[in-house]
Amino acid sequence: MNLNKPHFKLPQAPGLFSRQVSLNKRHLKLVVAAIISTFVLYGGFAYWAGIKAEETLAEQHRMIAAMSVFTVKSHQYERGWFSSEETTELA
Repeated sequence: MNLNKPHFKLPQAPGLFSRQVSLNKRHLKLVVAAIISTFVLYGGFAYWAGIKAEETLAEQHRMIAAMSVFTVKSHQYERGWFSSEETTELA
């Protein structure tokens, strides 16, 4: 009698390993899709917020230009990827 080997074998479910691999691939796909969706939503929101900021600054520029106290010499707005710059020169 050999004591190193068990006397019985545990039953194994057929295809258990392949199910685990496909489940891991499915989770990986879901995680990647969630990460991509997050970046797309963040980029869309940042673009929308930039457009709204530009519209607000344009309205403020129109209000200042309509005042008789100030004369607007020049106005410039440059939108960038991570920041924007507005320059208004008054006389």
